[in-house]
Amino acid sequence: GKGVRSSRQTHLREPLVRLLCKIFREVNPGFAFTSIQVNKSYASLLHVDASNLGPSLIISFGAYSGGELYIDGVGKLDVHNRWQLFDGNLPHLTCPFEGGRYCIIYFTNQSYGLVSAENAEYLRGLGFNWPTPGLRKGNYGPKRLRICSAAARLPPELASCVCQSSLQQCSPAPWARLKAWIQANGGILPLQMCVAEEAHLVRFINDLKRAARQGKLSRSSRLTISRIPALHACLQDWIKKSDEDGEAQLASLPAEAQQGG
Repeated sequence: GKGVRSSRQTHLREPLVRLLCKIFREVNPGFAFTSIQVNKSYASLLHVDASNLGPSLIISFGAYSGGELYIDGVGKLDVHNRWQLFDGNLPHLTCPFEGGRYCIIYFTNQSYGLVSAENAEYLRGLGFNWPTPGLRKGNYGPKRLRICSAAARLPPELASCVCQSSLQQCSPAPWARLKAWIQANGGILPLQMCVAEEAHLVRFINDLKRAARQGKLSRSSRLTISRIPALHACLQDWIKKSDEDGEAQLASLPAEAQQGG
């Protein structure tokens, strides 16, 4: 169902959930948690747990080598057959490993206060150690800034453990790069794709053109374009071409279709 509630997998695997809760509470009786994540041979790239309140306990099992938990500002933690406490809001990743690695993480979802009283009672009945009401997530700063800063500090052997989309977010925003390019080239737009930077900007402009012709250009994008003379002139042409194409398509329809009947 919708909203913040127990997952479908929790209901489908109640015996396993009860066992995981029982084992955990015997070892860590004072640690509150609303959620359990189980991973099988999964190596997470650099990320932060956006929905995590903060404190997390992790342990891993299996016949494998490597697979430490790397945390920005902390370093590598050995989680093989041992519990480790960490803050899921700090950028972290799974170090490369070989073999079969099973990992279990216990944490509190930051929106646990939105769970209905009935559902919370159901989860307590399974063994979840429900946190006290009113806990609030600390101020960690923008997610993008945390990841970009951590990516710049990664050890050389972990430099590849960052997804490409995150790396793109860490580079200057397309708008800033486009404005800088236009200013440096006498107010003209990049139109050739022979240079890597120009190719990137040309693709960005083509995305804007496509959105304008489809009527999907956001208000903020229109406002930004209006402040770039060379691009603003193009926008008028794109919209005009879109209108002409629409009229041509309408003229090609049967009369009854044009009337909407």
